[in-house]
Amino acid sequence: ALSTYLPVKTKLAAEALAVNADIPIFMAHGIFDEVISLEMCKLSRDVLLSNHYAVRWHEYNMAHSVCLEEINDIRGFLQQVLP
Repeated sequence: ALSTYLPVKTKLAAEALAVNADIPIFMAHGIFDEVISLEMCKLSRDVLLSNHYAVRWHEYNMAHSVCLEEINDIRGFLQQVLP
């Protein structure tokens, strides 16, 4: 989940499947994002965490974009979670 938010957070608890709770979720957001606020993304993260999802949260010194540090973190995340 890169620079995004959870638009249906009120439905998550009712629609969530326990089998998916262990799937790691990489969430990243730029602290200077002018398109989607950092607070909106943090609220989405908190909803996922409160529903027992395995969220790995990252913040970067950037706007609504991608940076090399983020790409490297995504690569490391995928190397950890994929067989």
